[in-house]
Amino acid sequence: MVFDIRPNDYKYPIDNILEYNKYESKTKTELQEILNGLLLARYKVHFNNTLSDLIDKQAILSLVMDLKSYAFDDENIRKPIPYFSAVLRRKHQEITGEELTETDIRKYEMEQIRKRLQE
Repeated sequence: MVFDIRPNDYKYPIDNILEYNKYESKTKTELQEILNGLLLARYKVHFNNTLSDLIDKQAILSLVMDLKSYAFDDENIRKPIPYFSAVLRRKHQEITGEELTETDIRKYEMEQIRKRLQE
């Protein structure tokens, strides 16, 4: 008999496990749409998918779950876009070990513009 023992790093309340599993099965694009919907509903801002395109799916899922569990309600967030951009970048780095710089983001944005112009 073989056992697979892993640390339990699940940080959301037990009540949210089913909801977490539901969101975990979503595609990255679907999670981006959910994230945009949550930010629009709570902070009245639309999040640009350019940054979230570069972010790991698990980091987006983590932010969605944090927003769903009202983790930021005690924060005084005056500028939601820069704030949540920083949160996403930090989560991405924690999960992948890869830091996204402003240069990386700008290069990606320029590539996207070039692609649209070539179409």
